[in-house]
Amino acid sequence: MSDDCVCKGGDSVARQPVIVLDEIGKMELFSSTFEHQVRQLMSRQDLTVLATIPEKRATPIRLADEIRESATVSLWKVRMHTDAVFV
Repeated sequence: MSDDCVCKGGDSVARQPVIVLDEIGKMELFSSTFEHQVRQLMSRQDLTVLATIPEKRATPIRLADEIRESATVSLWKVRMHTDAVFV
């Protein structure tokens, strides 16, 4: 299993509150309220957002793709194994 991990934050990340979102995926986006809240969080300059999004797929997940392609995020590939997580 593999996911992408994104982090959005400014130069002073250490001084900002951190919001963790585990999985911004297809099922979660059936909720327009959730999608709206994620968009609001991602646009805030006073927060660092650490989130997981699915790998890029043939069938796009619009919000995950927008986040992945944003100039304000750092992207890491995360591989999960039974005993550990590798970045």
